[in-house]
Amino acid sequence: MKSQRVDKWIWFARLIKSRTNAQKMCKNGLVSVNGTVVKRPGHLVKVGDKLIIEFDYLKRILKIVSLGYRRGPFKEAKMLYEESTPEDFYFSDLSLGFSRSSDSIMVSTGSISAFVKDYIKKKIRL
Repeated sequence: MKSQRVDKWIWFARLIKSRTNAQKMCKNGLVSVNGTVVKRPGHLVKVGDKLIIEFDYLKRILKIVSLGYRRGPFKEAKMLYEESTPEDFYFSDLSLGFSRSSDSIMVSTGSISAFVKDYIKKKIRL
């Protein structure tokens, strides 16, 4: 296999809970491949492509290292990509309860990993 649908790859990489939600992200223009916004879930990706996936709370920047063949456990899914997202998250949602000093709220990743998991579960609705 030399290429794979972007929605399928996102789902295999466990970046989103369901393939349907991965398709919705593509259709809403929240996924970019090599700098180009992808509106079709069937867009093909290959090893070496750079993905930018926009969530409500951050943009994840990934390089595809391998194509998936199944939705395996997290350890296996993590081997499909290299992450180059900056160390800090930038929040724009004022309901998070953090004090804000500018248009975005910057929080160190180490202090909020549990918070981010809860935030994803509660806030991300596609």
